[in-house]
Amino acid sequence: MSEHKKKLCYNCGLHKEISNFAYAARSKDKLRHHCHECALKEERPLEVDQKRCPYCAKHLPKTNFGVNSRTRDGLKSICKNCEKFGLAKVAKEKKKILDDFKSQGCQICGEKDIRVLEIDHKNRETKSRTSGGKPIQLQHMKISQLLRELSDCWTLCIMYVESILKLLVFSFPSFLFILCFL
Repeated sequence: MSEHKKKLCYNCGLHKEISNFAYAARSKDKLRHHCHECALKEERPLEVDQKRCPYCAKHLPKTNFGVNSRTRDGLKSICKNCEKFGLAKVAKEKKKILDDFKSQGCQICGEKDIRVLEIDHKNRETKSRTSGGKPIQLQHMKISQLLRELSDCWTLCIMYVESILKLLVFSFPSFLFILCFL
């Protein structure tokens, strides 16, 4: 006697036979997370000139979506309003993360004034780079990447950074000597 395989529907919370679930290529078990009945309840027929935004879950006119030539319908998946406020929120969060990191003060002299502090890599080899080899600026990174990058950085005051650059230009051996004692 063969056992019928069952799967949990995430919407209704019932264990149902796998024949009640549609195929999903990207899923681990190749089945959708919700059963046929729940899928029918959720589906709402869209008007021809409407699209659903996954962030606000609203059905909006297609004119509320930006252009993206890479998608099948030629439109971005997020509405302009969600995109505008979402990006602004992320930018504020990145600025807060960078300011919090700088508020630790200069690692050498202890200066706490954020206006004169710079974030510098402890090891230039670990700096994130684009596919072309150029360094990625911190404000252009995703938040998760920014946090990883900051784990290999320290805060220095501008005066110290400038003095290191002068030493580097005028006497390379003495620059190495100073770095040995940091």
